[in-house]
Amino acid sequence: MYVSGSFWRGLLLGALIGAVLGLLLAPRHGEETRAAVRAHLANARREAEAARATAEREVLQRYEAIVAPPPSEQAEA
Repeated sequence: MYVSGSFWRGLLLGALIGAVLGLLLAPRHGEETRAAVRAHLANARREAEAARATAEREVLQRYEAIVAPPPSEQAEA
């Protein structure tokens, strides 16, 4: 499928206009926005770490359940 040059110019122009309007109509000042983004990212990082730790525990429990000898073999050992 061929996309003409006018499509790309229109896409670039639309992106530029959207970025300018986003900056002009932003509800907060730059530093406030950056602080809010940092706080959001820190929260997301904490949640991701908690999810990773939970998944790690679950995988380890499943692994141990698979490789552990049956209860009858544990009694003989």
